[in-house]
Amino acid sequence: MGRLIKYELKKQQTSRNIILALLLVFLLAVVVGTFTENGNTVGISVMLEMFVGMFVFFYMGIESLLILNRDLKTKQSHMLWMVPMQSWKILGAKYIAAILQIFFISAAYVLAAIACILSLIAKMDAWEELFKGLRIGAEWLFQGNMDWITLMAIFLLFFLAWTCVIATGFLAVIVSRTVLINSRFAGIVSFILFFVINAIVEYIYNLFAKYGLMGIHSGLYIGIGECAFYIVACIILFVISSVLAEKKLSV
Repeated sequence: MGRLIKYELKKQQTSRNIILALLLVFLLAVVVGTFTENGNTVGISVMLEMFVGMFVFFYMGIESLLILNRDLKTKQSHMLWMVPMQSWKILGAKYIAAILQIFFISAAYVLAAIACILSLIAKMDAWEELFKGLRIGAEWLFQGNMDWITLMAIFLLFFLAWTCVIATGFLAVIVSRTVLINSRFAGIVSFILFFVINAIVEYIYNLFAKYGLMGIHSGLYIGIGECAFYIVACIILFVISSVLAEKKLSV
């Protein structure tokens, strides 16, 4: 399965290189603007980086769906499903590659933001203030002022919800491409199916919240029940996708 993950990551290499190149250009512009005291360059670069970043993370969220659609559409990529390997492993590799891609790009953006802040501190020669702020922040955190459990639960819920959306997209693409194999309307059908399946999942979630099933609460409450729901939903969607792919695509 490791080879499959590397293969899927290789498919995303072009987009990853383009994103990193753009990020490097913006970072260099901010650093140069900071040390040359050119506020316009810094401001424009930061605004462009934030604007492009929104599209980047949106694209990262759907890139795996576009690749899956291509795998089922083109004859060369379709051969992936003809290898002597179970479909759930192929889909699992795509899931893991999508997760690694979004984590890698997120880490790159975080490092770029840190580099921008450090360049500003270096220009202002404010290292003493930085270390003082870090010390105060560390003391504040270790004194128990941060509710780490709630914070981790929020990140986990968002991650599971995003994973569920990807699983929904996978199922929509597989259904459309297995039912309408050579139809030019398969892409439109998968687009419609994506929203239909997602609406069904959210309807069930709200239904559970309404009657308090699985410990799910209504509103903005985040608990074990909410996370468990999306885990179960992801597993169900993944199993259905794997079964369809195994029956319709594999040899």
